[in-house]
Order: sequence, then structure tokens, then C-alpha cells
Amino acid sequence: MDAEGTASSVNLTGETPARWHRTAGPFYSLLNRARQTARRVRWYMFTQPRKRTVARVKAQKLERRRSGQVYQEAPRVSVIIQSFNQVRNVGFLESRLRATCMDELIVCEDGSLDGSLEAWTGRLTRPNDFLLRSNDLHEIRTYTRAISHARGEFICLMQDDDRPPKDGRWLDDALRLFECYPQLAVLGGWMGFMQYFAEEYNSPWLLPDKSQIPYQDPHSGRNFMFVENVNIGPYLLRRRAYLDLGGFDLTFSRPGSPGICFESELCYRAWRRGYQVALTELPVKAPIDNGYLLPGGTMLWAKEERDRNDALNKQRIIELHDTHLPAIQAKVRQANATLHRRT
Repeated sequence: MDAEGTASSVNLTGETPARWHRTAGPFYSLLNRARQTARRVRWYMFTQPRKRTVARVKAQKLERRRSGQVYQEAPRVSVIIQSFNQVRNVGFLESRLRATCMDELIVCEDGSLDGSLEAWTGRLTRPNDFLLRSNDLHEIRTYTRAISHARGEFICLMQDDDRPPKDGRWLDDALRLFECYPQLAVLGGWMGFMQYFAEEYNSPWLLPDKSQIPYQDPHSGRNFMFVENVNIGPYLLRRRAYLDLGGFDLTFSRPGSPGICFESELCYRAWRRGYQVALTELPVKAPIDNGYLLPGGTMLWAKEERDRNDALNKQRIIELHDTHLPAIQAKVRQANATLHRRT
């Protein structure tokens, strides 16, 4: 307080304001410049990578437009592959499928440890290429998910150890059979069976005269016959019929367990609902003595469980469809009577 009782300010630093600005001002000016520099550095670090990404995306879009590849809303055929630790076959299988009339490719990568995921990722670059990643659910569930995702009028299920021929006409030949037989719901390209699994056709383990397809399609001259059931793969479906039948029965295996014969069970439901099942020869396996060039995964790391499920599921098919088997067999015989017997 001054002598008249008025409050007055006290300069605790002992410096006049002008002197304070002369000493502290340059420090705060330097601090502000440092802050501005830090903001510019942060802006550069976070925006420059984005600018590079934008440039790459623009270049990629331009490249795709120039390639002429366009997304197909309604593809004719979707090929679905179950992938599980067969990286050595990825390049071969993908390149051979590109030679076919395939419109859409969906790969179910089910938790491989050998680099299959990375190999497929680098190859699935077209508009109708899709990669579904799962974690060892096994094919009955991955195929079901993939078919729900597919948009093809026809579905071709394949396996990661398949070895299609260089000539890609085999897929178009198979689709022509669907055109000739409007009620055909399932077409197998590997093995077919009668009397449940007692009679094998096109079996690589039997002599040709013991298992060859005895009929030919009169339209194309291809070896062809109607059978009770077929197995994967290739395993072709008329998608509309598959959906009408309710899809595969997921109770044929628990998640991660081999669902052996689930595709055969669908065939019996197809016959019961007025559809047909047939077998032809589609050379996508590479047989060698006592097996195949690339043995399937369940034969390598789950053989005991596979064999157990094979016996259980075959018995279950009998329990589900045995009362209808005579009627189904009559339909098969009637359908085969329209074909030409091979000479």
C-alpha cells in the first residue's frame, strides 16, 4: 500500500518489464519456433506416407482400367479351392485354372503354416478373385462359407492338391453337361459310386476294366453316367439346386475335423428331391503308384481321425437314406437308359 492506502504492484524479479523482455523474449521465441518445427515434422511423417499410398492407388486403378478386367456381377462359374499347407502347388494350380472358362476364383485359406496364405495373396489380383481366411475349420465349413459368397450360376469345388491339365477345356466341357441335363444338380469329375460305396467307377485303385465309366453322353460323346453319389473333386454344383437342398450337412464333422462323405450325402438328398447326380472324367488328379503326386492333408496329419469319420459318416448316410435307396437306384437306372453304352 502507498501512503494514501492505494494498492501497488511489486516487481518480484527486481527487473523492469523492458529488461525482462530483453532477457526472456528470445528464449520463448526460440521455443515457439521449435514447436512449429515439431508440428511440421509430425505433419510430414503422417501425411507423406499417405500421399505415397494415394499415388500408388491411382497408378493401380489406371493399370486395372488399361487391363480391361472388370468385375462380373453375375459370373457363370465360380471355382472354390480349399487351401491348407500345399504351397508347392499354389502357382501351378492358379495358372492352370486361369486357362479355363472360370469367371470367379475363391480361395478358402484355412490357416496354413507353410506360406500358402502369402502365395495366394500375391496371385489373387483380379476383380472376381477373393481370399477367405479361416483357422483350421476344415472344408465342410469353409466350402459352405465360400458358396454363400460365390455368385456363379455353377460352382466348382476343388482341392489344393489338384493338378488340372494345361488344356483348360475340361471345365467348359463339364458345364455343357449341365446344359444338356436341366435336372443335373451335382457332377463329379473324379470317382462315382453305386450301392452306397460298394461299386466304384473311375477309381484309380482298380483296373480300368473293373471301374471304367460304361456309358457316354449322346450329345458330346464324353464318358458319362448317372450314379448314386460322387466325391470331391472336382465337384460341380448347380448353385440354385444346392441352395434348394439346404447345402451341406455341417453335422458330418465338428469344426477342424475331416467331414468325409459330406459331399456324398448331398447327392442322396438331390435324388430324393427330383434332381440328378452324374459322373464324368475330368483329369485334375495326378496319380502315381499307390496314391497321388500331392497327397491330401488329412492323409498326412489326421489319418486316424479321417478313417474314423469315414466309417461313421458312411454308416450315417445309410441310416438317413436307406429306406429311399430302392427308389433312388431306380431313378439312376432310368437315367442311364437314356445314354449310349460304350463299346
